[in-house]
Amino acid sequence: MEKNDLLTSDDLIELTGSRTVKKQMEVLKKHSIRFITRTDGKIRTTWTAVNTVLLPQHHKKEDQEPNLDFLRRGQ
Repeated sequence: MEKNDLLTSDDLIELTGSRTVKKQMEVLKKHSIRFITRTDGKIRTTWTAVNTVLLPQHHKKEDQEPNLDFLRRGQ
């Protein structure tokens, strides 16, 4: 992890559209972005966590299913 990988408080406000921790947590949970709660009640997450959910899926559902064409041909 790079030193600047953590989102700042301003980054969290920009990302979530909210200044309140409760709403920020709701938005992050809704989008499956992992975060931690600090002892002072503020939350923190990383750009890696944010970008992971924004990346397109590398495998389509079709690619994950087995190819059973040989059964349909009667072989």
